[in-house]
Amino acid sequence: MKLSFHFLIFILIVFLNTSCDPINESNDTNNTNNTNNTNNTNNTNNTNNTNNTNNTNNTNNKDPGTCSVEDLPYQNECNPGYKCTITDLSNTVECINSGQISDYDICVPVDGPDHQDGCMIGSFCYKHDSDPSEINGICREFCFELYTMCGNEKMCSIELDLGNNNKAYLCKDVDECNYYYNEEWGYTASEGCATDEYCYMFQGTDDMVSCIDANKAGDKLRGESCIDSTDCAPGHTCFGPYGQETCHYICNPDPPAEQEYSECGVEDCIILSEEDPFGLCM
Repeated sequence: MKLSFHFLIFILIVFLNTSCDPINESNDTNNTNNTNNTNNTNNTNNTNNTNNTNNTNNTNNKDPGTCSVEDLPYQNECNPGYKCTITDLSNTVECINSGQISDYDICVPVDGPDHQDGCMIGSFCYKHDSDPSEINGICREFCFELYTMCGNEKMCSIELDLGNNNKAYLCKDVDECNYYYNEEWGYTASEGCATDEYCYMFQGTDDMVSCIDANKAGDKLRGESCIDSTDCAPGHTCFGPYGQETCHYICNPDPPAEQEYSECGVEDCIILSEEDPFGLCM
């Protein structure tokens, strides 16, 4: 009986030792996995840190990018922080730093791609050539198409010839000039404008008026087809259904007492707007 009891104790001890070994191996495996997981996490963080550094460098990139004439009113082609504008007297279009001067505030035109006129993105410091002694200009917005509305009391009416059939357009305030033209009654086509300009009314801009350079004035008369009012002679405006516009003579619905005949002949002087002091022969 004593031998049997000792034998059973021996068997039990061997069994317990054998059962503990897998547990230790399992713990060793888990420790290894935990170590690897920690390394993987660190590697991922290091990679992300590198990417973040690269992104920061791209954001602060000093390369302004390049742009085309077509981008002047859109401002989509330059890199962030830069604007597309005309940079020198040779009418070069480039990306430069954007300024802080608001639209229609005074600015000083500059020459050279390393300088800038101070105007905000989408604007250009424009100085009219009629006064060479004036050094200051005005920040004016680029616009899409001549003789269209830019906004409240503004019209796209300045055309810049950049060469190679490239044109740029700028907005300006609506002028206060007299677009009714009849020399017999003492009116002139440049009344309210400079001596080298004519006053035109544009039906497509809520009857806005603008002083236009005389060399851009047309010579088409009543009934001739037109695209815009400057196709017509002074004292006329372009009016009619889209694609069928013709030049119409501007008339006075309340003519002077000494006027002995109708300006419109067999036509009538039709008032198109209560705010319009004149009408059209139709």
